[in-house]
Amino acid sequence: MSRFLLPGVAAGLTCGVALGTAGLNGWWAVPTGAALLAGACWWRCVSLLWVAALLAGVALPQPGAPPTAIVHQIPLLEQATVRAVGIPEPRARSTEVLVELEGHPASVRLLAYFPPGAAVGPGDVLRLEGRGAAPRPAEWARRLQRRGVHGLFFVEKAVVLEKGAAGPLRWAHEARVHLLRRLRESLTEEGAAFLSALLLGARGLMPAERQEAFRSAGIAHLLALSGLHLGLLMAGGWWLLKVLRLPMVPRYLALMTFASGYVLLAGARVSLVRAAIMFGCAGGFWMLWARGWVLRRWLDPLQPLAAAAVFTVFLWPWSPGDVGFQLSFLATGSILLFLPGWMASRLRARLPSRLSWPADLVAVSACAQAGALPVVGATFGRVALFAVLANVVLVPW
Repeated sequence: MSRFLLPGVAAGLTCGVALGTAGLNGWWAVPTGAALLAGACWWRCVSLLWVAALLAGVALPQPGAPPTAIVHQIPLLEQATVRAVGIPEPRARSTEVLVELEGHPASVRLLAYFPPGAAVGPGDVLRLEGRGAAPRPAEWARRLQRRGVHGLFFVEKAVVLEKGAAGPLRWAHEARVHLLRRLRESLTEEGAAFLSALLLGARGLMPAERQEAFRSAGIAHLLALSGLHLGLLMAGGWWLLKVLRLPMVPRYLALMTFASGYVLLAGARVSLVRAAIMFGCAGGFWMLWARGWVLRRWLDPLQPLAAAAVFTVFLWPWSPGDVGFQLSFLATGSILLFLPGWMASRLRARLPSRLSWPADLVAVSACAQAGALPVVGATFGRVALFAVLANVVLVPW
């Protein structure tokens, strides 16, 4: 039971957010959850703690809808003063930026589409000219509403009134723009678009038909930066620092710093945040182990995954309703739960040594696909049965 204490809290918190989004939230969740938490501590009851976590998720504040009058005015907008509140996302025909209207008592956020290569960064205050619009279809509008985005704005002209203050987001944006420009200058258009997606998460630069081909083959996750990409970078960095004979503790500290910077550089996506938190928890454990303060058998990968889920939900309360969140945590959790059974199985023990590594890749891919199967089927309406073998070929490549 103790092994599932934190994963149960994460699951309860996530389900509670889903219930709150569906309209079950209310003031009653806070005192009830607090009473259950006190009871869980008094009686040392794990089940009560899980229910308290569920009610905490119900009580978490969600992005609210602005006044109806403002919503009706958004399609009529032709000019607006806004502040960029997100890292610009480059696309083939535009640059997508999350902006917030200045001078409104209610927080009104729009998804603004600038011309390609627009010089805009996080924190900039801009005067925009163009046209507002309501998001269509209704499903996309609901998805944006969960994130606190209330409309669209297609920019024809933009004037920077005030540059954003220097900071980590600004540094990450400028570094990303520089790297994307170097890729475009060094490679063909198609090659630059592919590597921009694979290394920096700029999937919007790839042609729509190529993205659809990846989805049809069941390998679209290779273009969505996740623990796989961060893990490969960390493994390469670990090997390099080992060659340089850096001790274990400074090695972990250097890699954890790099992971934090890379998460910002790639747009702070949920899957990367999850992977970075897991790496940070694991790195902290191994640093304590190197000093003899913990035992190796105490390491349980489910705990860092659960901690990452709790952190992500508190940081972005809307995230449990996001497909990326669901795919990331379900696939990783399935690998952590089911793969040990394969590694300890008699079938694997009987395999020749030259076949065990390919078989392990098939097992990892199958576990991830099994965990993601419900979400993939419900979201995309189809499941690529050959995706398991496709991943075996493409992931090592």
